[in-house]
Amino acid sequence: MKVALAGYDHWIDSCRRFLPDEAEVRILTEEDLPEPDEKCLLSGSSGDWYPMLDRAMRQGRSVFLGNPGSWSHHDLQSLEHVAEESDVDLFVLRPWRSALGLSARSHRIIRLDVPLRSNERWKPVFGHAIDLVIHALGTDNLLRADASRATSESGGMALLLATLRFQNGSFAQVSIAPSEDAPLQMTTSDHVYSMDPAKEASERGANIREFLFKNGPLPKLQDAL
Repeated sequence: MKVALAGYDHWIDSCRRFLPDEAEVRILTEEDLPEPDEKCLLSGSSGDWYPMLDRAMRQGRSVFLGNPGSWSHHDLQSLEHVAEESDVDLFVLRPWRSALGLSARSHRIIRLDVPLRSNERWKPVFGHAIDLVIHALGTDNLLRADASRATSESGGMALLLATLRFQNGSFAQVSIAPSEDAPLQMTTSDHVYSMDPAKEASERGANIREFLFKNGPLPKLQDAL
């Protein structure tokens, strides 16, 4: 099996843990393209990686995108059109949605507390958090968003707080703070949903294995829009 990994270092390290020992691994730069026989897994900023992903799909490559929540809606729509025109699949990773086990009904007010692990960057984590908020509230019609971020003495992020108001009256508060063992937690009016690091890693690994070995259904890009 040949595998091409691209994007954030913590993503590449995470993927390596779920690869079979015999896998041939190549690390891509923004200028590279996955080979026809390579399984490509990418998680990075759209500003850096959109051109490569666009070119790869136009040449018939299927790709697994690990952070659709932090890509702009406009970029995802454009990639959806490319995937349709090129008759390829762009699979996406959304482990928080499935692992939290949210009830089917839409909530009106939520609080989301997100731990930031030492090997992660806050921007993709924030993107996953907003994606989860939109899923829980059942709307993406944002009316207003306010956010503020504090840094530690070493220059790293100490705390990020954000409030989001939507046109249907829904409201969300999001906090992100460094922690190695705190669970991701969502509080609603009638329940507290929680996901510990082990469960999150297990869900991510299951999705990666499904992409590599095609042994189960994976969400595609159109499910992210």
